[in-house]
Amino acid sequence: MNKLNIFNTLYIFVGVPWLVLMLMFPSTFTEIKYILIIMLIFLSIVEIIIKNKKLNSNLIKGISVWLFYFSFSLIVGVLNGFSIDYSLINIYFITPIVAFLLASIIDSEKRFIYLNKALIHITMFICLLDIIYILSRINILPFNFSFKIFGSTVISSNKLEFRITNQSSLMFLLPYVVSLYFTKGYDTKYEKFIIILTLILGFIVTLLSGRRALQGVFFLSFLLTFLFINIRKGNLNVKLKSNPIKILLRIIIVIIILCVIIGFLNKLLDIHIIEAFYKTFLSAFDISASSTSKRVTQTLFLIEGWGESPIIGHGINSYSKDFLASSKTPWSYEMVYIALLFQTGILGTSIFFVDVYFISKKLYKKSKLIKNTSGNYFLAILIGYLCFVISGATNPLLYYVWAWALVFTSYQIH
Repeated sequence: MNKLNIFNTLYIFVGVPWLVLMLMFPSTFTEIKYILIIMLIFLSIVEIIIKNKKLNSNLIKGISVWLFYFSFSLIVGVLNGFSIDYSLINIYFITPIVAFLLASIIDSEKRFIYLNKALIHITMFICLLDIIYILSRINILPFNFSFKIFGSTVISSNKLEFRITNQSSLMFLLPYVVSLYFTKGYDTKYEKFIIILTLILGFIVTLLSGRRALQGVFFLSFLLTFLFINIRKGNLNVKLKSNPIKILLRIIIVIIILCVIIGFLNKLLDIHIIEAFYKTFLSAFDISASSTSKRVTQTLFLIEGWGESPIIGHGINSYSKDFLASSKTPWSYEMVYIALLFQTGILGTSIFFVDVYFISKKLYKKSKLIKNTSGNYFLAILIGYLCFVISGATNPLLYYVWAWALVFTSYQIH
């Protein structure tokens, strides 16, 4: 067995379990995940040395700028009297370095294809797990879920929530799968079946989740996918000008399937699903709702504080003394980008969104240049990434190292 095969085998036995645990169980099995990621980092460093890998200089420069500015911002925060904790260091300094090392593992198209096939199956299993949980909560299945990942359940005509922490992973993964379906990002009928099944299960989970960010980006991903298909349509391997009768029939079939699913759920839960979904979604815009009122108040205090130091902010470890996010991590706010503006100023916020732009541009270029299934994988990652960034505005997602490692692979594959 040659060195490459040894590393491939090790990555499968270490990397796949780590990815499954990170995506499916984000808040449990912490010790196991730490052991696995340390092993992955060690393997990636050893392989870099043995194979004398050429790492992307632009990615190294981008991460260096990030680390330099946010180190400066941390010092600003300390000088302003704010303390430092491990979670903060992990998000701003450890995550980009680890993501870079993990991305260096995916240095060939073969590994990239394997990674994406694993992601598709993991997404399906996440949706299956969530469906089983939902059915158990309404006493259809005799399971008792006591894991930390399972949260609140509210079923009424005014509110519908089946909260599960892995739904945050789906904010990236479901848009990713949506894009794969419409760009034909699969090689076999089996893979097509898995993607269709995942979309059906994902639709049910999204509808019942009560997570407005998940609901928003799931439906937004259809629009983004068609937008990017049309932008690069001269380079696609799919026929965009299909028979209109076939298109109409497909639309009718989809509508019938959705109606059947919604009708089944109406009887199962004994409520009107669409009405409950509508009221749950609109509650995000109801200023009288406690969660919305909290976010508005949070935003006002953060913007007011930003006005005191608009260029460099108060430091990444800072927080508004008029509105604490929590006693444990007072710097971590729900309104993530408003908080980033308050903490790092125009400079820090600009660095973040410039990074988002260049990463998105790189992913799009890869999707355009590679004219096979891998190209469609890159487009799917781009759609997932954009939805991830959008949902990250009101959800603490940006510390997910797996998401950054995934998008960084666009710099590693030549």
